[in-house]
Amino acid sequence: MEKSCNQNHSKNEKHYYDTSLSANMEDYIETIALLSKKNRVVRVKDIARELNIKMPSVSAALQKLKELNLLDYEKYGFIELTDYGFKIAEKIYDKHSLIAGFLHDLLKLESNQSSEEACRLEHYLSAESCSQIYKLMQFYKNESAASSEWTIKLNSIMNCRTLINYTVGDKLRIIDQGEVNDSICPVGALCTIVDINNDCSVLSLSCNGKNMDIPFEAACTIYASYAETGL
Repeated sequence: MEKSCNQNHSKNEKHYYDTSLSANMEDYIETIALLSKKNRVVRVKDIARELNIKMPSVSAALQKLKELNLLDYEKYGFIELTDYGFKIAEKIYDKHSLIAGFLHDLLKLESNQSSEEACRLEHYLSAESCSQIYKLMQFYKNESAASSEWTIKLNSIMNCRTLINYTVGDKLRIIDQGEVNDSICPVGALCTIVDINNDCSVLSLSCNGKNMDIPFEAACTIYASYAETGL
């Protein structure tokens, strides 16, 4: 039997779904699902604390979600998602995991920042956009596993920051020397941030055994990564 293009690429595809709920309602569903995994029971005060929202507002939102058959809830009682509610929570969390993974694994943001930004983005990216991101991530992971040259270069770029984003004592490798003389601070050189003056106008750098003071404006143009990440 002849295989179709869809069959050949199905393993690199995943379908995502829009819930038709507002961003706030999705936050409630996702929070209840996560609290259900951590706690024996979920109460209004638990949700209010987690989302930093007043309890009367939580109660009003829960009533709306109950009317949509997404949860079981009686005033002053415990909250439980219905089977349908759990399915919706899974769809929301699928989006969250995908976006957080994209931000962390490909864009190299810190885990906490990736999760926080995913919490905001998951409500606004369409299902189609998420499916496309999934295909990109699968391709990137496969290429990375094969040590493709372009992924090595991409990781090097994404792992680097300008000097002003590092702190005293950080050992770095220069990726782009910016406005500093190439012979003093060449690409690939190992260096250490020695000092940052009180008004942050000058950054002192030890590079190739030489100390230099770099004005803030110039430091903003020099890109480096932590030395252990390599080139």
